[in-house]
Amino acid sequence: MLHAVPLLLLGLTWPGSEAPAATASCLAALSWEDSWLARHQNEDGSWDADGFQRHSREDDPPATPGQADADLRVTSLVVLQLLQNSDLTSGPNRRALKRSLDWFLSLREDALDLGSQGPRSIRDHALATLALTEMLSLSENEELRSVAGEWVMALEFARHGNGGWGAGPDLPADSLTTGWALIALRKAQLTQLPVSHRAARDGWGFQRSCFDLESGLVAATPEAAPGRLAATGLTLAAANLREGDAPLDPWLRRAQAALHARGLEGVTVDGATDWESVFSVGLAAYITGGRWWKAWMDETKAMFHDLLEAQGQAPVSEHEPGGSLGSRAWSAMGVMLYYRYGRLIFR
Repeated sequence: MLHAVPLLLLGLTWPGSEAPAATASCLAALSWEDSWLARHQNEDGSWDADGFQRHSREDDPPATPGQADADLRVTSLVVLQLLQNSDLTSGPNRRALKRSLDWFLSLREDALDLGSQGPRSIRDHALATLALTEMLSLSENEELRSVAGEWVMALEFARHGNGGWGAGPDLPADSLTTGWALIALRKAQLTQLPVSHRAARDGWGFQRSCFDLESGLVAATPEAAPGRLAATGLTLAAANLREGDAPLDPWLRRAQAALHARGLEGVTVDGATDWESVFSVGLAAYITGGRWWKAWMDETKAMFHDLLEAQGQAPVSEHEPGGSLGSRAWSAMGVMLYYRYGRLIFR
């Protein structure tokens, strides 16, 4: 698989996948979405989950604030989105990305103190590690390489004895956090950062223990009933990134079939779209390609069109601590899988 190839720059899609042609209105909406995210950045380079509205203009659509402890999360998500068509030296988002890098570098002393970012710190730390390694894949910044390596090391040390990662320092391991940790560690490997083979191996063991044979989904924990689709999508995406063109384990093939059969069923939580699930399952479908990708694309394309062309607010559920800021970043990243060929992770 072409992990190191910038697909957007080459104008290529993933093998077996098809990306729809973007309409002029969708391209304009995508640019508007990026500019909305960029101008809600704080002066220090971060994004404020519960205070971002102070940067809003009168003509901005209504927005829902997130939780006070979700700044690391939303900053990581917005950075991942802005990296879709920019890097630290070029592109319309380069200034916002450079400022965000300065903010991440300022957290260097906190890298090993995962409790400093609140109860969701480990899950958010995994997202931040992914954002750092994504920036590193587009930069020769040696300080960034050093800091990213420290965040990777801290993530490895946060692993529980059962091999998984929990959302917070005192919370049990769960498959969603573990899925993000596995993707972050794999991306670190792709950027030539040292990664513990044992950490990745034990993480996969934990994900396997959460698999529910009856539903074909990855449950939140080994003892829990199947939860959101995000954990299953992340597990499949990480498996493909890990194995390349090697055949999937039988349980992963069963999970893929279950997601394919469900489609959008299960991505609505409390009456609002769970954009993390939409992105995670879409990511797995995008990597896999073929009929599953086409079916998922056809089913979600109308939803993305309606959202973008209206330039409306991305629906927010109680499961998104980043509020509207987090939901906008998730939904925009999902759209990128369709209209900008998914630069995320595949360089």
